[in-house]
Amino acid sequence: MKLGDSLELLSGFSRFFVPGHKGKLFSHDATELDCTDDLYSSCGTIRNLESAVSEFYGSGFSCFSTTGNTLCIQSILRMAFLYGDLVVVPRNVHKSVVYAMALLNIRPLWVDVCPNRNAQVDEIIKKIASNPGAKGVFLTSPDYFGRMVDISSIRKSCELPILVDNAHGSHLIFFGMHPLDFGADFSADSAHKTLPVLTGGAWFHVGKKCAKKYGFEFEDLKQSEEVFASTSPSFLILESLENCTYWMKCNGKKEFNALRDRVLKLKKKFPEFFDENVDDPTRICINTNKIGYSRDEFIKHMLEFKIKHEFSTDSRAVLIPSPFNSQEDWERLESCFNNISPKKKIETVYEKSEKHEVKMSLHEAINSKTERIAVSKCMGRICAQVIFKCPPGVAHIVPGEVINPQDIKLVKDLGIKTLNVVKGSTTTLGYGTI
Repeated sequence: MKLGDSLELLSGFSRFFVPGHKGKLFSHDATELDCTDDLYSSCGTIRNLESAVSEFYGSGFSCFSTTGNTLCIQSILRMAFLYGDLVVVPRNVHKSVVYAMALLNIRPLWVDVCPNRNAQVDEIIKKIASNPGAKGVFLTSPDYFGRMVDISSIRKSCELPILVDNAHGSHLIFFGMHPLDFGADFSADSAHKTLPVLTGGAWFHVGKKCAKKYGFEFEDLKQSEEVFASTSPSFLILESLENCTYWMKCNGKKEFNALRDRVLKLKKKFPEFFDENVDDPTRICINTNKIGYSRDEFIKHMLEFKIKHEFSTDSRAVLIPSPFNSQEDWERLESCFNNISPKKKIETVYEKSEKHEVKMSLHEAINSKTERIAVSKCMGRICAQVIFKCPPGVAHIVPGEVINPQDIKLVKDLGIKTLNVVKGSTTTLGYGTI
């Protein structure tokens, strides 16, 4: 029996169980009952669904999340590492990764992000080699721009567990480009971002070799998940994950191949608009500098054609299509490109980030006494929060780092008026600068 069928059985009953709307808002919104299975002790319908996803992705085990990829990230970090472990982490991680590491006292060995992806892999491998005490590697692949890390090269260089925040790559399984395909041990997939799933629907995977090597059982995944999860998972989201599972098996590959072809056709027709450094064959990343427009000018132009993009930086606008975009959506996008004339190219300038001095560990900083003060008074203080722009939610300053002049400018540009800093002086604590 499918989960949707189990939920439908409730329609004839008087509802003396939660939630309080008693099915009046959404009839399939229920709680854990004898006919619905329990997400965190799944042994029936939900367990069968998770097994189906595991089989589809070729994992050792897979688990569902109804509270997004954040829960998936927390779960795999807890499974892979112990309190105090050192982990190699490129700087472009999402804020949820930083806070999860802070809670678990996982100490990051930061790797600066390089515009050149080959150089980035070299830096990761060097960091691993120069830190024999490192217990693993945490990567973000693909990123918001559709750029992927060469996981295969990192896998060949080390035997350490490789964890991947694959929030934007659940669909890459259709192209043989999923992190598990390249040798990753753990992958956290935000299914709702690119697949037909309600917001908050996600799943995480443990690779077959990893499960065998470290002796993981399915119950280990559930226990790790339950540490952080809400005890009231949404059955509406679970049902959407169920429907997506069957859709992927029946129509997914065909639909995503068609989407890839459509995006490729658009790129061939309007090559001057697109960023070349994109690996995801379905991601649309528009380089506004290439066509001589500022970001704001191009966004205003898209709005005239009723197009809302996902997010933008100073020179790039990201659009995330799926097989469920309508013909009208694509016609609007093509009209948008047809009705703007490229001007002289604006040269891209990469501003090198100033290296942050670390005064406290993530764990120490978020568990210290703090105070909230005006940004203008934060220079030299120890940060006690993650500072980021969302989307994409990539951390610029993390807890335990000393706030520098570049940081002050950034937070002011973001319109932030106050920051949470560690109370008192900047006396050195913890493990020093990494």
